[in-house]
Amino acid sequence: MFARLLLFTTLLAVSLAYFLSRETSTEHAPYVQGRNKTVLFLTNSEHGLSNVHLATASAILENYPDVEVYFASFSSIEQKLERVSSFAKIKSPHARAIVFHGLTGLTFVQAIAKEGRSFISPPGWRGIATLAEHIQLWISPWTFEDHVYLYKELGSIIDEVDPAVIVLDSWFRPAIDATRKRNRQHAFITPNTLVDDFLGIQPLWTMLWKYPA
Repeated sequence: MFARLLLFTTLLAVSLAYFLSRETSTEHAPYVQGRNKTVLFLTNSEHGLSNVHLATASAILENYPDVEVYFASFSSIEQKLERVSSFAKIKSPHARAIVFHGLTGLTFVQAIAKEGRSFISPPGWRGIATLAEHIQLWISPWTFEDHVYLYKELGSIIDEVDPAVIVLDSWFRPAIDATRKRNRQHAFITPNTLVDDFLGIQPLWTMLWKYPA
């Protein structure tokens, strides 16, 4: 009886795999080609989320002075961008200054606070447990109305700048949606991935064998 059941299951699986393999896959439409040598960063302004983007922008200015760098974020990051531009000119006199586009919507932290939460959590396992419990909020804390507001604001900037590539923050969901809606070439830069953050709470000690360093 068991052998027959196993044979039936195997045949069913093979048939299903064959059927699915015959389906024509939907090809992704070619990305919109923006202006050459133009990069647009769409990021949050919080230190831990944006520092890696600032470092990347600095490296571009110093090593590729003919590239135009645009930055769309919130007002608290503007002074940092000015310092990055000034430092780049010291290293490379022909480097261009970063062009800043200020956003007027709610920041990442403001959106979390609006939901009655705080991004600050206790150290250790307790803090990780709190973060994991509310991970959906951290990934996209904006309400529908606030999300749409930023989405439209960012979309207008993308259309105006018309960049060759957009550099995204994986924790800035409105920017991700606006970029993908316009089918723009893009890349993600992030200081941490979810795998890095949640190894310790995976089942069966998978952190020791499934996710090697």
